[in-house]
Amino acid sequence: MNTRSRFLSGFPLIRSACIVLLLVSAASFGFAQDGNLFPNGEFDSPNSAGDWPAKISKPNKGNHSWGNEGGERFIRMESTTPLETVLLYQQISLRGAQEVEMTIRARVSGLVKGPKSWFDARIMGDFRDSGSQKIKDFKPITFGRDTDGWVERTVTMPVPDGAVFMAIMPSLLQVNAGTLDIASITVTPVVETAPQL
Repeated sequence: MNTRSRFLSGFPLIRSACIVLLLVSAASFGFAQDGNLFPNGEFDSPNSAGDWPAKISKPNKGNHSWGNEGGERFIRMESTTPLETVLLYQQISLRGAQEVEMTIRARVSGLVKGPKSWFDARIMGDFRDSGSQKIKDFKPITFGRDTDGWVERTVTMPVPDGAVFMAIMPSLLQVNAGTLDIASITVTPVVETAPQL
């Protein structure tokens, strides 16, 4: 067998070893089976009372509900008092990720913004250290007007040094009126793959 043949015959073994290494690395970080670091990110599993998704906090103000449309569960947040911030706070573990991709499936209706341009519907948040102290905000995903039904937004963010947790806050930020529906939140580690040979 010549040198080229020996190299090519060993390639499937090398590729298999790389795949196993990636799987073992993911397991060692404690990633969920689907890769989502956000627990119950599709809001499917109920809490013990059966009236709210498990592992998900409730908004601080306004009206809120756990909806179902055609089998798709979602959280509804509704502003009931003008210029009052309605916010859901959820802190998740980054589990060693150095860069994350966040995808939000959301719907905004009846939005009447507050007096400032940034008083809107948004997904804001920050990165936090092991003591849950804020290190750095991340750029929010904003909705300045009603959406035409469900929309999906994705952002990729580097994790700053020292960050152990990520706080994610869907909110109606000092709006005059509006409803924000969230159908899913996915936060996955960005994994660089080896180039194809």
